[in-house]
Amino acid sequence: MFLQLQKKLGDKIMLKGSAAAQFYIPVISQRASIDIDMICTATRDELHSALSAIEADLGGVGDFCKFKLHQPQEQWAIAGYQLGLLCEYIFCEDTKILRFDDISELTERIRFTGVQGPERGHRTKELRGVLESDFGALPGLTSDLMKKRLDRIIWELAATVSFDSIENSVMII
Repeated sequence: MFLQLQKKLGDKIMLKGSAAAQFYIPVISQRASIDIDMICTATRDELHSALSAIEADLGGVGDFCKFKLHQPQEQWAIAGYQLGLLCEYIFCEDTKILRFDDISELTERIRFTGVQGPERGHRTKELRGVLESDFGALPGLTSDLMKKRLDRIIWELAATVSFDSIENSVMII
């Protein structure tokens, strides 16, 4: 799989860890692995394009030779977005991570902790509707994102769009 990706992405992708070490071990002693640890400096669009091209080259049908977006378990999802922001900052000079405190503060604000009863539910529903209207059609988002908890929505959006655009949408509520 790595070699297929490397054909498409060149030096924008490299192996690390035990997957890289396998190249130095005799074939008879190598082991199979369910994952491949890689460092990738390609953009999200470049990676998606490469994966689509590999699927086409291999004749991907059904679940065979097909890539699918990893859906992290709910408790790890936000940490995953935070780690993604950090990696984009380190490898792509994307500065979204510098708004980390702002994003955290916004997710606290939209919990509506000072509001009780039906009013809290009304505000949550209204905010979810605004976010779906403003961002729901963006490519690359989890398909059922707008049904997730509000803090999860904000973190995934922060990994995709500017924080200012999210904050402007939320300020309406």
